[in-house]
Amino acid sequence: MLTGKIPGILQKTDLFAPLPIELIERLVQQSDTVTYPQGAVIIKKGDDGDCLYIITKGSVKIHDDEQIVAEIKSGDIVGELALLDRGPRSMTVTTLEETDFLLINRESFFRLLKDRPDMVEKMIGLLTQRLRSQNFKLVESLLHREEELSALVNERTKDLHERNLELKEALDKLKSTQQQLIMSEKMASLVQLTAGIAHEIQNPLNFVINFSSLTQDIIDELKNEQDPAERDRLMEELALNIQKIRQHGIRADGTIKSMLLHSRSGSGEKQLADVSDQVAEIMRLSYQGFRTIQPTFHGRLEFSKDETLPAVSLIPQEFNRVLLNIFNNAFYSMHQKKAALEKSGSFDFEPLLNVTTRLQDGYVNIHIKDNGEGIPKDVRERVFNPFFTTKPPGIGTGLGLSLSYDIITKSHNGKLSVVSVEGEGSEFIIAIPV
Repeated sequence: MLTGKIPGILQKTDLFAPLPIELIERLVQQSDTVTYPQGAVIIKKGDDGDCLYIITKGSVKIHDDEQIVAEIKSGDIVGELALLDRGPRSMTVTTLEETDFLLINRESFFRLLKDRPDMVEKMIGLLTQRLRSQNFKLVESLLHREEELSALVNERTKDLHERNLELKEALDKLKSTQQQLIMSEKMASLVQLTAGIAHEIQNPLNFVINFSSLTQDIIDELKNEQDPAERDRLMEELALNIQKIRQHGIRADGTIKSMLLHSRSGSGEKQLADVSDQVAEIMRLSYQGFRTIQPTFHGRLEFSKDETLPAVSLIPQEFNRVLLNIFNNAFYSMHQKKAALEKSGSFDFEPLLNVTTRLQDGYVNIHIKDNGEGIPKDVRERVFNPFFTTKPPGIGTGLGLSLSYDIITKSHNGKLSVVSVEGEGSEFIIAIPV
């Protein structure tokens, strides 16, 4: 540092300008010079102050944590309050580049001026004025900053409001899409169920039509038959046909009445139901419905029920939807596995669906186990998440198991879980409280 230039620098400051040049030169001789690298903290907020710093080269920033109050350079003074008292520093000062300082100690300063009380009074007045000016500038800076922050808050508030409107619109669209997908999922189940019901009704109707035709033939023969023995045989045949027509008519009527019974609680009202009978019927209808869609599919159905099961409170339509979804997924998985094996030249695989009902720990448990493809381990925990599916695009909505989980856990206060081994099959367990 060129100490010869320092007295000239001090003479240009408002604080030291009143001092005679000889006093300034003596002050410089009694003071220390020091150089700090870039980023050095020369004054730390809260530390006691005993000297002021005069920047002779370089620049610093005055800040409170991350908030910058001012940036000053060569010829400026920091820490001047230390000449008045030893109170803690109010701000932190950090170099912005390599910076040279002259350090003026409080005791050295007043020792130099002890014989010049007029100068002491003037210096104290200048210090007070300087501090007032700095405080005024600081207040102005803070007010300006407050205005900037207020404007920024208003701008951000406006942006957030606009963003919220966009998000609300997107959420409304998402809800609408979700409702459409839910309806699509319900319609898919309805199509499967309808196919099964149609198959159940079509069989007895075919018998009714065939036996009706035979009955008409017998009646035509009776009109022309004169032999009493032959007439008796034809009458017996006629009676048998009429009996068979009645039997198959009753079967079709029973199927229709059963479906009407299961669908009458569309309002969501619970009613006591025999779980085993309901599971067996939906399993049969789901199987027939799947075979209507995939005529080449054949599988073995095993059903074992606990005869001691009590009736449980169910919402029939919702509960049937859960069963249909799980059964349909099981048949689909087994069909895919069979098709893959046959494509590779293996024809020994027989689809098997094993269903059991049992009473356990205050719950009626329904175990639905298939020997299909199984669920990969890395996605097993997500099978009940909305919109998650392992089926190809266009095959599934990803809502079937999610809806099933909500129906069992929320509408029936039950449990729905799955155990699966990839390549071997899956087992879904439905637990309904007694």
